[in-house]
Amino acid sequence: MEKTESALKIYEEKIEDLKVNKTWISEEEFQDVLDKVSDVRKWLANKTEEQESKKLSEEPVIKADEIVKKMKTIKKLYTKVASKKKPKPKKEKKPKKKEEDEEDFNDKDDTKKEESEKKTDGQDSGEDDK
Repeated sequence: MEKTESALKIYEEKIEDLKVNKTWISEEEFQDVLDKVSDVRKWLANKTEEQESKKLSEEPVIKADEIVKKMKTIKKLYTKVASKKKPKPKKEKKPKKKEEDEEDFNDKDDTKKEESEKKTDGQDSGEDDK
């Protein structure tokens, strides 16, 4: 019984550490684990009281395998919460403006015109030299 109680305290401490180190996990998820720990603690206290009222020759009220099952449930829930990965930051999509697109298009046309003019000028000057 003492080992179970110390294990429950350890889970509570681990949750407090997670609250500091893994801020992306919601308070509700932390509370789920803490509620489960509290439920097991109450269940254990009730069973212990029942056991104390029984004679040693009577069938035990609480068995080790029941405690193990309860602790496995807590462990599973804790592991699920603790292993939750940090969400990836959302990528901001920049909507293209029509004006920018038109400017880019016009720039390309201007560049092509300038290049063709240079070629034409080069041909004219070559003919004059002859």
